[in-house]
Amino acid sequence: MTRARPAAPSAVVRTAVAAAVALALALACDARSDAGAAARCTGCNLVVVSLDTVRADHLGCYGHARDTMPATCAFFADGIRFAHAISQAPWTAPAHASMFTGRLPAAHGVVAGPTPAPLGDALPTLFSILRERGYATLAVHGGGYLRAALPAHALDVDVVIPLLRQGPAFEAIRSALEGAPDGRPFFLFVHAFDPHTHYKPRENHFAERDAALDRRAYGEGVCEFEDLPDGSRRLDPARIPRDPDDWRYIETLYDSEIYEADATLGRLWELLRDTGRLERTVVAFTSDHGEEFFDHGSCEHVKTVYDELLHVPLLVRGPGLAARVDERRVPASTGLAPTLLDALGIDPRPFAFDAPSLLDPDVDPGPILSETRFHYDGRRLALAAASDARGKLLRDGDGPTIAFDLEADPHERAPLAEGDPRRGALAPLARALDAYAAGMAAQSAAGEAAASGAALDCETIEQLRSLGYLGPDAERERCP
Repeated sequence: MTRARPAAPSAVVRTAVAAAVALALALACDARSDAGAAARCTGCNLVVVSLDTVRADHLGCYGHARDTMPATCAFFADGIRFAHAISQAPWTAPAHASMFTGRLPAAHGVVAGPTPAPLGDALPTLFSILRERGYATLAVHGGGYLRAALPAHALDVDVVIPLLRQGPAFEAIRSALEGAPDGRPFFLFVHAFDPHTHYKPRENHFAERDAALDRRAYGEGVCEFEDLPDGSRRLDPARIPRDPDDWRYIETLYDSEIYEADATLGRLWELLRDTGRLERTVVAFTSDHGEEFFDHGSCEHVKTVYDELLHVPLLVRGPGLAARVDERRVPASTGLAPTLLDALGIDPRPFAFDAPSLLDPDVDPGPILSETRFHYDGRRLALAAASDARGKLLRDGDGPTIAFDLEADPHERAPLAEGDPRRGALAPLARALDAYAAGMAAQSAAGEAAASGAALDCETIEQLRSLGYLGPDAERERCP
């Protein structure tokens, strides 16, 4: 499948974005502990699983009351669990591009929804770095926005699968592994959309069926979109459920989808064990973003940068990595590539990633930056956030800065007043947010973030329609 390559950013935008990113990360400690070098697994295989739309607090090993991922949580029990891993974007394309490149969205440019420019080949990626070192690169994924984020030129295998809970998905994963050439390490990336709307598990594993809500969830969706005259979409406020009991039931459907996906992942974990590969394989599990269940008055994702959309699971295990829970607030997306390269014995520092390796628990990753840019509800969102363990700042374009004390208010319900002295402790976050927002503004002003939908092929456009990102008539002239 061929994709149009986006034009390279202009020198002005490259300079503005690079300066903003450098300023925003000036407080980060980009160190690599040589003391842990013996724990690296040089030349080992790598398996990364990204299950779309999974918020961390809906896993049993992250404190959820329902055991939604028993196989996965058990598999990673002797690995590292990053308790507070924060995505760099609340939707699929920019978050995955950050995972693959180790760069913030403003640096890699896969930013403007609903039809972002695809990732070019200028930046090194986890795939290209490992391929240059002799790895076979295998991607088995759900398509859609993954097409915008995957570096197709660096893939040896590129297979689109249905949901994990459907039989052909596991067979495709097994086939990719069995087809990996002997005598070479491999990097297998697996992605699927199972928990993404619509919520349609085979059965509800956590509650008795509610016929009325099931008809809605399995039909038009729990929250229904409407198309606006300017071509954007929005969730119709009149059709968002308001009853808290309805939301609790809807969450059981979502949790059931995660549970069913975990059954297939359990087969993958067993396959790695049974074939003897696990002894020479670093494995990671994560997600691109979370999901809102009326936490801040709405549902689904994309349109805010609150933690229900950014706090994702990040689990890593491998030879020599001791089991522990890492309580730091860390960048889940940009931190993935440097951390996994480090685990494989490859120094990540020469690649100028926007985050350090997370393997050393004494390294301060600095302010955590996240953003979303999307044509939604008649306007182009430009939301940015900067956070650390103590607090969080949010800003919409050139609007006011909203501040939260995360230690006292972890669910972001009580913004700090302008004169609140606790704002003073967040000054480093303010500087990081100012710098990063300047880069976003420079990029958007140059028009390079607002890419034409022509950069995405018609198969991808149809998938985005089915997922609700595009209306049913979007791009009909080009993609009937």
